[in-house]
Amino acid sequence: MAVRLGVLSTARINELMLPAARASERVEIVAIASRELSRAQQYAAEHGIERAYGSYEALLQDTDLDGVYIPLPNHLHVDWSERALAAGKHVLCEKPLARSRQESEHAFDAAQRAGRILAEAFMYIHHPQTLRIKSLLDAGAIGHLRLIRAAQSFMVTEQDDVRLFRELKGGALMDVGCYCVHFARFIAGEPERVYGEQRLNDHGVDLLFSGTMRFAGDILATFDAGLDVPRRDFLELVGADGTMEVHDPWLGGEGEDPLILIRRGDETERVATEQLNPYQLQLDDFAAASQANGSLVSGAATESHKPRPSRRYTRRPTTAMPSSSSRQLGSRAVWRDPRASEFPGRIRTGDLLRERSGRGSLADDVACPVNGARCRHCCHPRRRGGGDRARGGGGVLTLRPEHVLAGRPGG
Repeated sequence: MAVRLGVLSTARINELMLPAARASERVEIVAIASRELSRAQQYAAEHGIERAYGSYEALLQDTDLDGVYIPLPNHLHVDWSERALAAGKHVLCEKPLARSRQESEHAFDAAQRAGRILAEAFMYIHHPQTLRIKSLLDAGAIGHLRLIRAAQSFMVTEQDDVRLFRELKGGALMDVGCYCVHFARFIAGEPERVYGEQRLNDHGVDLLFSGTMRFAGDILATFDAGLDVPRRDFLELVGADGTMEVHDPWLGGEGEDPLILIRRGDETERVATEQLNPYQLQLDDFAAASQANGSLVSGAATESHKPRPSRRYTRRPTTAMPSSSSRQLGSRAVWRDPRASEFPGRIRTGDLLRERSGRGSLADDVACPVNGARCRHCCHPRRRGGGDRARGGGGVLTLRPEHVLAGRPGG
């Protein structure tokens, strides 16, 4: 049975989500809400949506809905996510969920109390290309990772665009830079130091942002994000033995087959993945998690699209890394925490979910394949009020490491 969703607002990004939902067998969008009933009714008629509501509150009162998708402006994400959760709905909220750790933790606490799924809509993480990049890195395709370089930008032409106003929590970092930060932390973990520069408009919003992050193991990441420069989508990973370039890192090869280029000396290897709609994959995974009321795992609902196992690359001798950053990976993937959407390291959200579990912690039956059950990168038991994972001390942010590459359902 398909998960029945309502949409809060007639936002422009719906033009990407609605076709994805129509293509999915797991999701059905049956309701739309706007602040004006006439607008909602017109939108519903144009897009073949069953029901229209003249307020967001009215949609949340629809007991026939399993969940909601929230594409509202950034400053409304947490408020309406919490309202939807309180109404018993699973929530897929557009990125970025919030601009501070306190706000995002508050939202996930609401999800825990309600026993519902709260997910931040980073669609690219659900695409096989992203998982393939991770598997290639883990297999040593370019040797020890030294540098991550990423960019995303485009030209905002409308002066009343919500992304250009500070009170609406707009800006280049919040809108597109979050992808670059999210990916870097998905690959390298928690940054140890961060630094950024920005160019502001008259409203105090960053039109152009450039940032640098330093991670454990002497890994550096640089990125830039812009709202008043030409469109750019760029990702490069530089290792001790080679480089990896990604044709279209965020949309998975929009308009043509996704392509990863691996260069080692004079050799170039082309690694292709399927051209799939990341928005549909995101909806499929969200539906699978909602129906199981368990973990949102990238690829969980698309078993046939899971990445092929990567061959183990032979590394040439390089300078040894300090023991604190050395990892014996074997044949298993190490998942690292991607729960940050904002550069200064304050956000604690991503494609992970804070959930409620009758057995205490969803991490009780999973251990990091590198650092064991108490790995700070994987399990993250709540530490407020003396809670402890071993004692079942509340909710947990978790993603089964072995499922990231295998594409099996978690939770």
